[in-house]
Amino acid sequence: MYILELEQEGDITDIAAFDSIEDGREFVSKIDGYQMIEEDGFIYEYIYPERLPKYMEISFKCNIIPFTKFMFRGNDRVMIIWKEIPNLSNAEEGLVSGSTRVDAYMIDNNEVRKYIEDRELKYEEAKAYLEGKGYSGGGTVMKFVLASHNQGKLAEMQRILGQLGVEVVLQSELGLALEPEETGVLSDAELLRGGFKT
Repeated sequence: MYILELEQEGDITDIAAFDSIEDGREFVSKIDGYQMIEEDGFIYEYIYPERLPKYMEISFKCNIIPFTKFMFRGNDRVMIIWKEIPNLSNAEEGLVSGSTRVDAYMIDNNEVRKYIEDRELKYEEAKAYLEGKGYSGGGTVMKFVLASHNQGKLAEMQRILGQLGVEVVLQSELGLALEPEETGVLSDAELLRGGFKT
């Protein structure tokens, strides 16, 4: 089952649930201002509010759904997000399909346990490294500049490193405009690769 979410400037609105993503895409294709872009093997879907009428009705499988440009703040594009959720009313065996949010990431349910174990191991390694250099929790002992624009990563790093007294800030707070290479899972690649050089 898929939930259609519309995200604009951090505001998320749930619209409807669909049995399949194909059904959902059939529905959104009826919205004026809908656009699907395929880039590097990924599909991005948007709605452009300036192309929406003041009011329209979308007919889908004998349902009529009202839609209006006034659902949105201004004309900034709206991102379409398909959130897969399990339907627990249907009897299945074993682990439900889909993914689970862990910090700033959506992790496939089959990989969550290993991801958490690896994440916690990396945290303990980072903690031991900092403590070995004389850093410990209680008060700010260093500032960590996160070479990212991702607010989710910032929140994750603040939660993890804040316990050790490390203040984490985005590069933009220091007037930097670097384009970071985001080449791996944060806890495996980025955290120990660039953040703890002395």
